[in-house]
Amino acid sequence: MLAIVCGLILNFIGQSAAQPSGPDDAPDKSRGVTLRAELGEAVIDGSYGLSIRPPMDWVVARRREFDGRGTVLLRMIAPVETPDPPAITVEHLVSARGVSLPDRMRQAADAIALEYPDHKMTRDAIAEMDGRPSGTLLVEYRLESRPRFRMQTLVEIAPRNFLLFRLDVAASDRPVLEPIYRMVIGSVRLLGTPLSDESLKAALAAGSEWLAGITGDRLRSSIVPAQFFVFEVAERPVGLLEVYESVCRRKVGTSRVSGVEIFEQSWMFDSPRLARRMQSSAFLGDDMEIEKWQGSATSWMAADGDEPEQFEHGYEEALRDHDVLVSGQSRSFSEAVQQNPAFQVPKTYISRALMRLLPRLVKDMKKPRMMAFVSFDHERVGLVVQVFDFKGPATLPGDSTDRKAYRVEVREGIMAEPTELYFDDDGKLLLLRSRTLSMRPSDLAELKRLFERQVAAGDEAIQRMERLYQQSETRFIRRR
Repeated sequence: MLAIVCGLILNFIGQSAAQPSGPDDAPDKSRGVTLRAELGEAVIDGSYGLSIRPPMDWVVARRREFDGRGTVLLRMIAPVETPDPPAITVEHLVSARGVSLPDRMRQAADAIALEYPDHKMTRDAIAEMDGRPSGTLLVEYRLESRPRFRMQTLVEIAPRNFLLFRLDVAASDRPVLEPIYRMVIGSVRLLGTPLSDESLKAALAAGSEWLAGITGDRLRSSIVPAQFFVFEVAERPVGLLEVYESVCRRKVGTSRVSGVEIFEQSWMFDSPRLARRMQSSAFLGDDMEIEKWQGSATSWMAADGDEPEQFEHGYEEALRDHDVLVSGQSRSFSEAVQQNPAFQVPKTYISRALMRLLPRLVKDMKKPRMMAFVSFDHERVGLVVQVFDFKGPATLPGDSTDRKAYRVEVREGIMAEPTELYFDDDGKLLLLRSRTLSMRPSDLAELKRLFERQVAAGDEAIQRMERLYQQSETRFIRRR
């Protein structure tokens, strides 16, 4: 359950509507269109503890992609009808060893000088971005004889971890776009408090020790057959989560393996036209050495007047045999599953099913402790840290019955803003809270009353799109 919940939270766009920001001058023009010198609503990336306000009316693309250097977190694209519209990108970079921000800035400047010998570069003084050291390079250069302008800002968000903000446009667009870029950079807020290297090492060691004590019997005894939850924003129901757990035998390769399986399905309806469905199944063998999972995320935007309906779809799958993990993913209905290279997982690796059951397997939730693990992430095609910080007994927010509860802070990555979870003595979830979203227990009757009509409409639309791809003989991505 924790994994799909965190996936929803970390990709949830929060914050109330932002007020116009910036000068009240007449709108600027670039390439024949109007670019408003205002900022829109804040976009939050919980994995990296980042809040940023894009320019008003710019399209925000949130799909993560590894570009060979780092992970592109989002792109803000200007509403300009050209083959190469202006864009501001945000990228996460990791250094293999400790590098100071000034050293990283010098490396970036050297790389630009090597790539574009005929360039002119200036540097803003090292400053702070929301309390973290940052620096900016401004570069004029030529690309295929055409004058270009690049502005990039680097901020250190945690040891060896940096965010890179970049604008790269035609030089003629600089007078319009440089002020907009500076407004966007000025809106950045870094929400999380990064873990120190020492704290992370201690938490990973504690997590590894805890993993060694888990057995198949403990897994089976922690199963809860069915659980239901409601997502809320400002106490307004916006989605649901169903979780079904079972002890079973599953075919893996040529063998049948005994273990536990968890199926989860969630729906989010946080926008009038938008429905988002996430499904996942995770199996873990009794000996902890065999696991497999599949997951999908589908978004449906209903038609509105002249605007046609829109679909987005992603799929992922993986199989682990002892310490070797093979995986793949697809990013649309029509795209075949792309297989990743085989991956060897470390001793600190935690399986998907075990991460979902973890709170029920911790023997003493009264004792404050921090445990960390690594799990596989399909967007990064690599490992990501999962941190569980057990805070001990706590008062359940909004509860007047003095019910006993235990608070756990969960974060994905070392710089993310934590999500608060409250559990009872048996490790059952009582409440989940993030900056913008909360989740509480429910029952099937309430879910039907709140969401039956919306779920039926979303299911019908998604099934119709799946049939369309199958009937047109486009290879459907869920290969069996």
